[in-house]
Amino acid sequence: MNSREYELHILKRVINEFLDTQVPANQDGLNLLIHQAGDLVWRIATKRIATKIYIESGHKIELVMVRDIIISRIAPLKLYVIDQQEKEERQRKIEEDRQRELFYSDKFKKKDDKKLKRIDRENSFYSDKSKKKGKEKLKKKD
Repeated sequence: MNSREYELHILKRVINEFLDTQVPANQDGLNLLIHQAGDLVWRIATKRIATKIYIESGHKIELVMVRDIIISRIAPLKLYVIDQQEKEERQRKIEEDRQRELFYSDKFKKKDDKKLKRIDRENSFYSDKSKKKGKEKLKKKD
């Protein structure tokens, strides 16, 4: 790597670090890169990074290079945002399924409890009847 390539590499790295701190990795950050790329170039060129680099090293940053770096970040951030949205959707569906299972398991449990109570009452009714018959038979024998 010659000295010019090295300088460009360092400048790109500094600009990317600035963008990492200024552009969130979400839909808002993506919108910022897409719709306000010019404003970002201007902020980098006039306020912070370009001035600092020029003062410390004497190198001027070309606006086209800054714009290209910003544009190069759009596609990966778009893929990341889509991936995050899909993960959130999967988590939401998993949670909905879990809630549905809980609802139906409680519903069926309540139905099963009602059936068991009814069966217990019927069994106790028949056992009470058989007890009465048994007592009646004993009375008749006496």
